[in-house]
Amino acid sequence: MYPRLEAPFAIRRAKSLKAIEAQLPDHFVFADLKNGRQELGSNDLYKVGTVANSLRDAKQPDGRRGCSSKGTARARITEFVKKDPYFEVAFEIFRTRGGKERASEALMYSAAND
Repeated sequence: MYPRLEAPFAIRRAKSLKAIEAQLPDHFVFADLKNGRQELGSNDLYKVGTVANSLRDAKQPDGRRGCSSKGTARARITEFVKKDPYFEVAFEIFRTRGGKERASEALMYSAAND
């Protein structure tokens, strides 16, 4: 997930489902270090991710949620404000430096379209 990139997600983890159900307008997308585990702590997550807006959300028959999000900015977690029933974080937005931004953007779109 990157800024300006739209991506679909299949949400299965209980904490993530609760966050989606809370109808949060913006959310922070970050990956876990221990993929596949149902219960994660704050140390099991990458600290850099993407702030995103929810575009679509659909409940699947098997209990999963299918949603589509669009990234708005890269950000770094500064604090875990709440851990239950879902993670809520404070974060700082950061930007890539000058000329590297276009190269990063080109790589991002290339990776997304492969």
